[in-house]
Amino acid sequence: MLKQQKSGKAVNKSNKKTGDLLIFRSGSSGTHVASTATCGPPSPRRRTVQEQKVYSKNYVVRRLVST
Repeated sequence: MLKQQKSGKAVNKSNKKTGDLLIFRSGSSGTHVASTATCGPPSPRRRTVQEQKVYSKNYVVRRLVST
């Protein structure tokens, strides 16, 4: 989990985009990782995704960037 907390670059919560990681935390330690997704027409290649509202305020957003 520590590696995911430090990967990519930090993003403001209000600037989340599709594909960003949401790292949910307990104190300063990450406990769960989720990915942001968009809703759109079904695709045969797309897996089923369960939409969840984010209730916790204790999370950070990371954007993975290619080098």
